Amino acid sequence: TVLLRGPSLTNTMDTMMLVFPPTADWGMRAVMALQTVAAYSTFASEKSGTTEGNGFGGYSKFYKPQEKGTITVPSRVGMAIIYLPACLFSLWSLFSPSTLSQPESPNMPLVQGLVAFHFGKRCLEVLLLHKYSGNTDLITSFGIGTVYTINAWFIMWAHSKVPPEAAASSVLLTPGLVLSAVGQVGNLYHHILLARLRKSPAPRSGAAGDKASDKGREYVMPTGGMFGLVAAPHYLFELITWLGMAMVVQHAGAFTLFAQMTGYLGGRAKRQLEWNQSKFPNYPTSTRALVPGLF
Repeated sequence: TVLLRGPSLTNTMDTMMLVFPPTADWGMRAVMALQTVAAYSTFASEKSGTTEGNGFGGYSKFYKPQEKGTITVPSRVGMAIIYLPACLFSLWSLFSPSTLSQPESPNMPLVQGLVAFHFGKRCLEVLLLHKYSGNTDLITSFGIGTVYTINAWFIMWAHSKVPPEAAASSVLLTPGLVLSAVGQVGNLYHHILLARLRKSPAPRSGAAGDKASDKGREYVMPTGGMFGLVAAPHYLFELITWLGMAMVVQHAGAFTLFAQMTGYLGGRAKRQLEWNQSKFPNYPTSTRALVPGLF
């Protein structure tokens, strides 16, 4: 009886848990509650387009400045501001062993590496892959960059709450790594397809119903990969990456962060679908926003 009530039982139960709840950590509970609310609110605002003039909608082709005094920067600069802070923080945390309170977690360097790779990949895509022709609201860039940096810190903080014994024997580790890798590769592949459409300012390929003009720019309907199934497959694969990271982190907080990102990107995907349907007469009616056949 003494043994069953002692630390050995606690350690055994820890190793059997797949995902750890926030327990009595009220700070973690508060953040998770905010992320849950944000999952719904960002989906609603992005889907309806209410953030086009400010907030998180101040970039991409949906951006329409609402005030004359709005400060804008070239989109490449704005997107670098969005991703670079999280990338630098992740790299710093990876090479600073005293960054978090539980450095003995065997998977902490892996979690830090996954986050650093994710935002590092996005920075490289901004510099070397994506083609930009517009401007980005500067306040939006700093705002999203701050949120992404907080997300990078939060996912590491959440993993620091997982007992080392559980992290060492996690059955979610390998599936999480596989999903993360699939998500990164799929996201990059569809970003390459989009970049190829913008090799020239005015693409000439495609039938008349496969082209659209908006605000003086000419667009070609994306094809290839999963673009025939969903309007934003690059968002779908980014979410697969976040789901994989949540499984590696093994804490409920990482899954509420995944829910937050799902709401944000799901809303943008829905908006993208509606834009495609309104601009391209030949756009397939069976195409969904984010998940093939479902949403």
